[in-house]
Amino acid sequence: MSEQNVLAFVIKANSDKGLASKVKALPTRNLTGLIFLAQSEGFAFTADEWQAVSATAFGGELDDTTLDQVAGGADGIPTCTSQSLFSSFGK
Repeated sequence: MSEQNVLAFVIKANSDKGLASKVKALPTRNLTGLIFLAQSEGFAFTADEWQAVSATAFGGELDDTTLDQVAGGADGIPTCTSQSLFSSFGK
């Protein structure tokens, strides 16, 4: 469920200019700050969960389980295809 929170946060940040500007204002590679921001927006996840999702969803391949969850729109969360906003937070 928390990995879905990562995807939901990324999707919201890519569509919400106010949230995107907060992400851009964070220091480069400040994953702790990104997680705190996400939590303040109602998206709870850990650094490990962020790393797991960013390793696959941001330009990598999704494993079968993740693909099944997001490709069908599980819980209304579509696949994330844009990494530009989050590229400084690493894979």
